[in-house]
Amino acid sequence: MKWSSDILLSRSSFVIPRPGVAGVRLTGVLEHVIPDHSAGRRLALIIHGAVGYNKLLARCLPLHSFCFDCRGNHESSGQTSSVLTEAADLQVVYDYMTMKLGYIIDLIVAHSRGAISSFIWICTSPDAERNG
Repeated sequence: MKWSSDILLSRSSFVIPRPGVAGVRLTGVLEHVIPDHSAGRRLALIIHGAVGYNKLLARCLPLHSFCFDCRGNHESSGQTSSVLTEAADLQVVYDYMTMKLGYIIDLIVAHSRGAISSFIWICTSPDAERNG
């Protein structure tokens, strides 16, 4: 398995509607590893801190990744809110990536505020418990 910034990527932008919250759309970038050394549909979710994230991080991972903005940050619409609502946004992204696109979430990479939101999601989501 190659761990290098030399991995080539195919990049697609996604907008994920936030069910039940009018006017909120979560925006992110899906990076595909080429050649595919990711063992199929394995995916890393990359969650930023309060000031954004480094989109180049995906080049260092040996699996596909999805970097997204929580509501009210960078390209995502809505009002910036609490780490609790960001954990709810993470659930929406998890559901979309697993149920609609068929990925298996293998890794969560988070920084700063994103790490707190991720820990809340891990501690409260049945999906996180099932994936152990």
